[in-house]
Amino acid sequence: MKKILFALLLVFGVFLVQCSSSNNEKNEEQQDTIDTQVSKSEVKRSELAILMRDLYNNTRAYGKNGITQLKPFSKDAYEKYTQIKHATPTDPKNTGEVFQTYSDNFLNSLEKLTHPEEVNMANYNNMVDNCLACHSNHCPGPMLVIRKMKIIKEI
Repeated sequence: MKKILFALLLVFGVFLVQCSSSNNEKNEEQQDTIDTQVSKSEVKRSELAILMRDLYNNTRAYGKNGITQLKPFSKDAYEKYTQIKHATPTDPKNTGEVFQTYSDNFLNSLEKLTHPEEVNMANYNNMVDNCLACHSNHCPGPMLVIRKMKIIKEI
């Protein structure tokens, strides 16, 4: 009887540990994304900010997992991000010819990543470099977060 009770407690304990591990992994994944709709200060984000955060959430895994995880962007995703050119920014001063040039460069680099034969570390990092160029020269942005998106080495 004691052996049966011990075995049941052991199985129950293993079950609890497994459930706990699964929840921790989900929490880590959720903490690694940025809420696209509302900022920490509960301010509603602009259309452009939402698109950029969505782009970050969809590409952050590349920098973490390295080149072996790179997959082509879908044509649908590319079409979605072309809205960056016309989306309303947080600060209206961050529009105009300069922004259009940066967004064209970004979209050209992103478009390359829709073709399987063009998906490589250099082209992916070029896309990230286009983000960095705009955010360092034109409109302020989360430079540290963007830099972390780069792939530093092939795995």
